[in-house]
Amino acid sequence: MTEENAARQAEKVEVGRWAPDGTFTGEELRFTGEEAGSYTDYSEARSSDDRGITYTLYRTPDARYRVHVHEWSRWQGEDSSATLHPFEERGEDGVYGREPLAYATYTEEEARRAWPELFAAVGTPNVRDLDSLDEG
Repeated sequence: MTEENAARQAEKVEVGRWAPDGTFTGEELRFTGEEAGSYTDYSEARSSDDRGITYTLYRTPDARYRVHVHEWSRWQGEDSSATLHPFEERGEDGVYGREPLAYATYTEEEARRAWPELFAAVGTPNVRDLDSLDEG
């Protein structure tokens, strides 16, 4: 297997909810791609190990993107959750778990617009050319 093929193996992410006792109610999603990087935001935490949000950027073989967001807590009595973006809720009630979610991918432009801090954190920040002509 070449290095490129090895990097494009099936990625696995869990989406759903973890109850305070650790019970997971959700699903494991698999897709072809590679992790482009991640970072954890501890801004809501009292210390860097009690709660946070971990953002992970994935690049698919067709140069599109997905973002896994894991909001986690180690505080007693608090649950944790994870989502994969972009997604669309199905069903009229829009309640997770009743109908499966439809998962799509972002173009690079869409992903950069939706998650600029993530791209910056993984070493590929958005670039604005201040010497270019105004757009309008």
